[in-house]
Amino acid sequence: MLTEPFGAANVAVLLALTFAAAANMAVDQPARQAATPAIVGMAAVPSAIALQMVAQQVTFPLALPLVGFLNGRLEAGQVYAMTLLAWAGVLPLLFALRFRSRGQGAAGAGVVRNVLEGLRYTRGEPTIFAVIVLVLAIQLLGMPGPASLGPSWMRNVLGLSETQFGFMAMTWGLGTMAASLFFWKRNDLPGRGLTLWAGGAGFGLCALVFAYSRLVPLTALANFGLGFMLVTTMVSSSTITQQRVEEAMRGRVMGLFPLAMGLAMLAAFPVGAAAQATSMETVFPVMAWATLAAVAGAMALQPGLRREAPRTA
Repeated sequence: MLTEPFGAANVAVLLALTFAAAANMAVDQPARQAATPAIVGMAAVPSAIALQMVAQQVTFPLALPLVGFLNGRLEAGQVYAMTLLAWAGVLPLLFALRFRSRGQGAAGAGVVRNVLEGLRYTRGEPTIFAVIVLVLAIQLLGMPGPASLGPSWMRNVLGLSETQFGFMAMTWGLGTMAASLFFWKRNDLPGRGLTLWAGGAGFGLCALVFAYSRLVPLTALANFGLGFMLVTTMVSSSTITQQRVEEAMRGRVMGLFPLAMGLAMLAAFPVGAAAQATSMETVFPVMAWATLAAVAGAMALQPGLRREAPRTA
């Protein structure tokens, strides 16, 4: 980005590097989540997951305005090079990390076999399977509308200006930050099935309000609720899965969470195509109702999930 050594082919190189970075994150996230119980202990897992959410949601509102400010004064390559300075703090922390792994995965089994074993294990555990189905419902059906097509909705349906859109987008961030701080304080709640059910159903209801509302204040409230309920769902689903999964399968099962997020990004294409063929006003309510129905189906799949309680060992 600084020297453009490949000329017009620089874009292709950037895309390849972006793909590699995303692949690295797909390895990093489940590995980090699988290591959490070994680092903090099972009793502290809800607090650790919520604290990770706090770190993410608090830094986004701080980082985005800073990057926007720098982009207005420096070249994009210079701004990106400055962000690499963060690794001066990250790398020493990684090298200082010491903990004893719990459980042994099948390191010599091969990628495909490990993936299949993870899917087979998840399918054979009713509670974990219901949790994954609920997460997939939120990511595949609920997220593509408000998250991926949200900017088009704000501009073309609600007629918001750029400044108004900035404030509207901020409400989602405020919701995620509020939920992160709430569950960090109330670490007794994420491990409960009722919390997961409330988060999934609440997300579907907020998506319905978002889809049918043409009032800016009501849409802002729904957007706040979507952010809050998304974090509720993700913190609770991760906690319940961590408490239920066997040590040897932990990494393979936790790898399904970033897979769900990746599928949500891919789902944005067919949802966008359907919106272009019909209208966003038609597609958004359909996706919202489908989300609510899928969440209800996941809970019906495993009724005992609502009675799931926190575990400390």
